[in-house]
Amino acid sequence: MAPARLTPFTAEHLDRMNVKANARAVAGRPEMKTALARLASMNLGFTILSSDGGTVLGVMGAVPTLPGICEVFIVASEDQAKHPISFAKCVRKELYTLKEKYRRIQAVAVNDDFHTRWLSWLGFEAEGLLRSYGLEGEDMVMWSMV
Repeated sequence: MAPARLTPFTAEHLDRMNVKANARAVAGRPEMKTALARLASMNLGFTILSSDGGTVLGVMGAVPTLPGICEVFIVASEDQAKHPISFAKCVRKELYTLKEKYRRIQAVAVNDDFHTRWLSWLGFEAEGLLRSYGLEGEDMVMWSMV
């Protein structure tokens, strides 16, 4: 299977995306399109497309927080499950590109087995539990790649 590919984010991509149920609260926030468009203008906001460019598999962004540090996020689509390996490789490749620019990349994720396996495979290490940190008051975990 041909690899997924990154393209600069546009608002139309989020409109076309079949957002996963557990990510709709984040993706549906009005400021999400604006934030991703701003990141895209800095070459830090991307859409992950299927190899043919026809399917939006997800969006990702890197938010600079301090000099040398950024926080990444990924919002996946339901269609991502049809392209799991190419999606994962595309994300990992972009993380290692970001690692050339930032000494620390961090991410916050739900505290569950799936995210633990996924972020570990990407090269992150768990740092600590953020109690009641999520939108619904759920516990989250801070991850880093240094």
